[in-house]
Amino acid sequence: MKVSSRSKRVTARDVALASGVSQSTVSFVLNSTPGQTIPDHTRDRVLEAAIRLGYVPNASAQILAGGQSRFVIIAMQDLPFGDIVSSFEQATVDDLLQQGFIPVLAPAHGSGDTSSLLALAATLRPAAVITAAPPSEADQQKLRQSGNPRILSTFSSHAALLEPFTATGEAQAQHLATRGHGEVGFVRTADPSLARLVDARMRGVEHGCTNSGVTFAGSIDWTDDLDSLARSLAVFLLDHPRTTAVAAYNDQVALAVMAAARKIGLDIPSKLAVVGADNLPMSRLVSPTLSSAAYEVEARAQRNFSDLILSGAEMDRAVRVKIAVVEREST
Repeated sequence: MKVSSRSKRVTARDVALASGVSQSTVSFVLNSTPGQTIPDHTRDRVLEAAIRLGYVPNASAQILAGGQSRFVIIAMQDLPFGDIVSSFEQATVDDLLQQGFIPVLAPAHGSGDTSSLLALAATLRPAAVITAAPPSEADQQKLRQSGNPRILSTFSSHAALLEPFTATGEAQAQHLATRGHGEVGFVRTADPSLARLVDARMRGVEHGCTNSGVTFAGSIDWTDDLDSLARSLAVFLLDHPRTTAVAAYNDQVALAVMAAARKIGLDIPSKLAVVGADNLPMSRLVSPTLSSAAYEVEARAQRNFSDLILSGAEMDRAVRVKIAVVEREST
């Protein structure tokens, strides 16, 4: 007998049997059907069974039946992937799943490239698209041709999205100024996809230096090669002998600077202080431990994304980000 190598697709009937409810109840829960009152314990049981069994609704069938799928695309392409984006995505995924939506993550890389978002939207015809900043008018037109989904953007504009990056640079410079440093440099990442974000953070360091009465010495690039960075750092410090501290674009760059400093015989922080950004867990595990700018995104005074999609309400984009440097041994 020939056995198919493909596993059987999980259906709504399988979810109904596993959760002990009717197939119509499963449909009401997974589609968040208006006008249906489903007890919370029943809804939770259905969602738990759907997740456990790996149930994936048929997108084509949903589109034909209702004109629009239950998919919601989360596209943070304007931000680099990291702990903050990951936490945001996880909270959003949990919220959407509770309301019967099917979240789909587009890659987050910071370049602003929307090709993956547009390809997903054309295939899934989503109910909504969640982005960091509003898509361009051309991209919005393409999205309208993909089922006209709700577009919910956390920041009101790309300029607003860059503000926390600039503020982080200012906080780094001010921290180094309070530690008595009179001349400060900046270490960039040479990744071209992050250029907008790196420039915004360096502008913040420059502004912070100016406001604190500190000289901004300029910048050097890190290109993922430690020996090259060590040589660049040595030349930079010879050219700027009064520079006693550097702010790095993020913690990854800061750790590279610390390794490069050790290569050229500089003690941290007595000969060179280093401050990073993002406050990643690794900053507490290295020796010396790394001082780093930390973010706290204040809770939005609004409903969850799922509520906004279901109600059609407008989004309050008043996102507030608190930034403070966590002082450790490197400064």
